[in-house]
Formats: sequence, C-alpha cells, structure tokens
Amino acid sequence: MALPELFSKATEALQHGHGAEAAALLLRALKQPGLSRDETLQIRGALADAWFQQDDIRQATDALGEPPDERERVHPARLSELWRLHGKLAIAKGEPSRGIALLARALKQAERAHDSRAIGLAHYELGLCYRLVGDTAIVREHIAQAASALHAAGDSRNLALVHSLSGVTLAQEGRLDEAMAALRQAERLAMMVRAGDVVATVSGNQANVAMMQHRHEQALLLAERSVELQEESGTPHGLGIALASLGQIS
Repeated sequence: MALPELFSKATEALQHGHGAEAAALLLRALKQPGLSRDETLQIRGALADAWFQQDDIRQATDALGEPPDERERVHPARLSELWRLHGKLAIAKGEPSRGIALLARALKQAERAHDSRAIGLAHYELGLCYRLVGDTAIVREHIAQAASALHAAGDSRNLALVHSLSGVTLAQEGRLDEAMAALRQAERLAMMVRAGDVVATVSGNQANVAMMQHRHEQALLLAERSVELQEESGTPHGLGIALASLGQIS
C-alpha cells in the first residue's frame, strides 16, 4: 500500500476512534523508503494520536520524540500539531503549567498557519488543561473559540468532544438543562462520523447529568449504554470511568 493510501486509512481509523488499527497502519507507513522530514513528522504526530486514543502514554512519548527545534524550517501547521501533542503529553504526565506553555506555542503557530482545525484543537486542549487547574471562566472562553474554529474546519469528531466538555462545565455550574442540550449536540455530531468512543464518553456524561437532575431511571439506562459502548470501542480508562459511574448510579 502506498503512503497516501496508508495515511488516509489511518486518518479514517482515528476519526472512528480505532486507535489500534490506526497505529498498525502508521507503523507500516513509517517503514516506507524515502520519507521526507515533513512526512516523518506528520506520521509520528498521527501515531502519537493513535496511542493517546488507547491511553498508552509511554508509546505516545516514544512516537513523538523530542520537541521540535525552534530553528527548524517546518510548516507552522505541522509545528502547531507537534507542540499541541507535547502539551497534551505534559498534561497526561501531571504537568499542567508546562502543558499550558506548550499549548500556547501550538496556538500561536496555528494562527500563523491560518489553520482552523489546528486553532480549534489547541483551544480545546487548553480548555481541558484549565479545567484541571480549576479556572471555569477561561475554560468557557477556550471552548467557545474551539467550537467556532472546528465548526469552520468541518471537524465533527473534535467538535463533538468540545460540546461534551462544554456540557460537563455547564453541569458543574448547575446549569443542567443547558448541559444536557450540549451533550445531545455532542452525541449527534459523534454519531454522524461514527465515533463510537466519543459517543461512549458522551453517554457517560449524560448519565451523570441525568443523575444530578434526579432522573435515576434515565441515568441508569445511559450509564449501561456507556459501559456497552466503552466495551466495544473505548479504552480501559474510559471503561473504568463508565463502570464506576454505573456503580454509583446503581
């Protein structure tokens, strides 16, 4: 299989949340002879994403390698992707302040490249990061910017994740009806692109909001659905969270 076909199939697998399938295709792509520096960086970035989808931080770290050199002549969109992934890695390793610094670099390069998808993804990761730090006002700001940019880029999978984050944030503020509306929107978008792993996460979030609304029967059904979907296409981490929610609601 030629490189463009391998990469295209891997991208499609990532879209549906099939990280293991994407990783296998990308490892084959890396072995192709005569890869340019940019092609290698592109494949490594996608490979890191594939490992992130499987909650495998060690393999994601190996795939990414060292952060990019500031002096290296790489397209700003590619630089943005690399900085974003290094920022995501820092957050996964429990270093939110370093993550924020790296994601700020990612955002700057994305804006230089005028790349809506890259801008949206950088804002989304920043929103996740500030949620860990506990600053809701900044989270809302990044969610709004991410939604606008990803909508412009037509990236339904990541837009669904943004609406899901928005739903969780609204629920924490006690705005439960708005939270459920955001989560329904997230579910619609994830279903459109058959991203089963995202639907699984969204169902779990819907179950928690239904619980907060004292709609216990609905919460139980949603939690059971989340567990089923996580078993089909989620990660061990996602399944653990879904089972914990189901136990709590039961």
